[in-house]
Amino acid sequence: MDYGSFVLEPCNKVALKKLDAIQAKCLRIILGAMRSSPKNAMQVECVEAPLFLRRQLLADRYVLRACSISNHPLIPRLQALSSVVSVNAYWTHKQTPRFITSFRKIENLPSSLYNTEKNPIFEFEYNYLTYCPSVILDFNINKNDPGANIKLNKELEKWQDFLPIFTDASKLNPNSCVGAAVWIPRYHILLSYKCPSQSSVFTGESIALMEAVAYVESHKIPKVIIFSDAKSCLQAVSGTYHKSFYQTKIYHTLNMLIVRGTS
Repeated sequence: MDYGSFVLEPCNKVALKKLDAIQAKCLRIILGAMRSSPKNAMQVECVEAPLFLRRQLLADRYVLRACSISNHPLIPRLQALSSVVSVNAYWTHKQTPRFITSFRKIENLPSSLYNTEKNPIFEFEYNYLTYCPSVILDFNINKNDPGANIKLNKELEKWQDFLPIFTDASKLNPNSCVGAAVWIPRYHILLSYKCPSQSSVFTGESIALMEAVAYVESHKIPKVIIFSDAKSCLQAVSGTYHKSFYQTKIYHTLNMLIVRGTS
């Protein structure tokens, strides 16, 4: 039901209601609900969005991916269609297409998107993409443990020759910006970064790791250990599956450091 569904609208509402009826029937089977059960109540119970919201989400994802590639053929067509929608009286009493709604959202973002001439992953050499860095996912230290600081200091004693760097990111509420930071206590250096409110904490943690690795490269530090409390981000870095552009940048810089002889 998802495939190509976001190009359907605007269309005949009677036809769309048939899809809504299929969704309601599926939810009724899943829940074992009666035929008289309200559709919106079943959607809440199954954590399933109404299909019109689902179609908008799929359109947003598709247009966002297209906008990340500067020479994507869809973008000039959306720009032309968006201007037509704005001035043409034909659309005055009709629903705006999902594609145009998505495109306008992206056009009105407070910060610009990063564009490449090709798929971002192909900007890097193959050996950078397949490199697996050394990542320790758990020190078995619980932050609520009264002796957590003592345990951490004992761990740091094992890495006396290495410069410790700490990274973190946080977001106070859904509408606030994401703050990312790199802290180097030995040199009393704090690097802070403000990310757009659309960013996730995962993105903020990735940016902090990327900037920490970039600092090591630019200052030619021979031995370094980077600490992060974002396990999901570390898991992404420890494997060869790339969740974002930032992970790819981290792989690229780490591989350059290893070739240079940095530990």
